Amino acid sequence: MLGPGDAVLAVDLDPPGSSSSYPAGEAPGFAVDGTLAKYLNFAGAGTGFIVTPNLSGPSVADGFRLTTANDAEGRDPSSYAIYGTNDAITSVDNSTGLAENWSLLSSGSLALPATRNTQDALLPFANTDAYTSYKFIFPTVKNSNLFQIAEVELFGDSPADSLVDVDLLNAGDPTLAVHVAPNSRYPGNESPDKLFDGDVGTKYLNFGEENSGFIVTPAAGPSVVTNFLIATANDSPERDPSSYEIYGTNDAIVSGDNSRSNGGEVWYLIASGSIDLPTDRQVNGPLVTFANSDAYTSYRVLFPTVRDESGANSMQISEFQFNVPEPSSIVLGLLAMSATLAVTRRSRG
Repeated sequence: MLGPGDAVLAVDLDPPGSSSSYPAGEAPGFAVDGTLAKYLNFAGAGTGFIVTPNLSGPSVADGFRLTTANDAEGRDPSSYAIYGTNDAITSVDNSTGLAENWSLLSSGSLALPATRNTQDALLPFANTDAYTSYKFIFPTVKNSNLFQIAEVELFGDSPADSLVDVDLLNAGDPTLAVHVAPNSRYPGNESPDKLFDGDVGTKYLNFGEENSGFIVTPAAGPSVVTNFLIATANDSPERDPSSYEIYGTNDAIVSGDNSRSNGGEVWYLIASGSIDLPTDRQVNGPLVTFANSDAYTSYRVLFPTVRDESGANSMQISEFQFNVPEPSSIVLGLLAMSATLAVTRRSRG
């Protein structure tokens, strides 16, 4: 029923997470210290920082400027988002930075110079609202698994200090490293479309692990599903799903890839339960059947648990198929054919 041309998206229902960490000598405070010392974050894309300027009151920011770090151009950010808040900062260091209510001030792409330790042009943005804290997020980097920046200047006015058009950030301002990334994410060569390629040598792997899965819209149109079959991946049995949930919808799919399936579609639970996949690799698991008489245009398949949560870092399977012919109609027929051939060969011998 499912094939290579079917539209498929990776999903994970868990909230965003953080894998932020940095070397002690390259902490986020170095991004606002007025020197060429750098801030480096091992989480790469999606990292940034929260800063609370040591001012007498809220400030109005309306522009920023970045300075590249000393090496590794690929680590430079290639996009940005700046937020403001008047909430007390309760986010902690290396968190997602989502504990406060944040207002987006500006976002866009960046084209930082290839030369190192170089100041980029000032980037103004429209804003007239005052905030006590700011958050910088850099959703993408040029070409690396790491992120780094030497200096971030945030320009604006501080009415309580009678300051106009100044850099609002200074050495000693409280700063926190943050990273926000969807739980759903997969290597480029282990994407969800590998589920329907008919090749157990490929696989779909999702680092979201528990509650990860996929949304698929079969090209054949509406269908009534009554069973499914999973083939195990090439390694790491601890990553095998140990439970499942199957949902259907007739809404247009608005949810995006690596989302929380939060595009507003209405999903109806068709079946759920446990599944015991074989520890043998690249083999079919049991055919799972269930009662259903409703047709849907799209399906959401979730795996709430894996075989060994503590030992796994992801969920993975090599193949997935709906509406697999029952063994009685296929396998038993092949067995009968094999028996007939054997008898024929013996009679001719």
